[in-house]
Amino acid sequence: MQIRSILAAGLVALAAVPGGAGAKSDTTHLLNQGSAAFKAGNYKEAFRLWSAGARQGDPEAAYNLGLLYLNGQGVKQDDAAAAGQFMIGAIVDKADSQCNLGLLYLTGRGVRQDDVTAFNWISRAAEKGNAACQFSLGLMYDLGKAVATDKAKAIEWYRKSAENGYGAAQYNLGVQYANGDDVALDYVAGYKWISLAAANPKADDEAREKATGARDELAATLTPEQLAEAKAEIAAWKPAAGH
Repeated sequence: MQIRSILAAGLVALAAVPGGAGAKSDTTHLLNQGSAAFKAGNYKEAFRLWSAGARQGDPEAAYNLGLLYLNGQGVKQDDAAAAGQFMIGAIVDKADSQCNLGLLYLTGRGVRQDDVTAFNWISRAAEKGNAACQFSLGLMYDLGKAVATDKAKAIEWYRKSAENGYGAAQYNLGVQYANGDDVALDYVAGYKWISLAAANPKADDEAREKATGARDELAATLTPEQLAEAKAEIAAWKPAAGH
C-alpha cells in the first residue's frame, strides 16, 4: 500500500497561544495581565499591555505581541510587524521566537523569502526542542530546502517532533513506516504513529481527518496480533518529558 505524507503541514505552524511570565522580571505584571486579558478575549487590552512590556525589551512580551500582529488580534494584521517582534526574542535565544521567525522566512510572510535564513532560525529552535520547528527542519531535509536532501536526517527530526507530540510529524513518521520509505517497512509502527496523529487534540480538523482515513486504510492490512500490539503501544505512549 502507499499512503501519501502531508509534506506541506507545519510550514506555517505559527498559531501558538500567548503565554504569561516564566522567570520573574520587571515586566512580569504586564505579561500576566496581558495573558489574562487575552484569555478573556480582550485582545486590544492584551496588545496595550504587551506593547508596554515589549518597549521595555522583554522578549516574552515581544513574542506575544508578534502573535497578535500575526493573527490580527487587537491590532491590524501585519506580518512584517510580527517578524520584527519575533526578532527581539530570536536574538536572545528564545526558541518560540526563533521558530516563528524562521517559518516567516520560509514562507516569505512579512519578510523576503529566504530558505537559508529560515534554516538557520528553524534549526536553532529545533535544537532547543521546539516541536513545530523540529518537524519543519525534517521537511527541509526531506525536500532539500537550503540543504542537500537527506532522508535519514528528515526522519530523525520527524521522530523527535513526533515524540514531542506534534501531530503532523506523527503522521509523516507513520507514513514512512507504512510505506517503507527510507526505513524498514513496519505496519505496527505505522499504525501507531498515524493513530496518534488522528487523535492529536492540537492538530487541525483536516489533518486529523486525513490521519483517520490513513489509519483505517492501514488497519485492514494488519493481522489481529499486529493490531493488538500497535494498540498496546498507543496506550503506553506519552510525549517526551517537558512537552
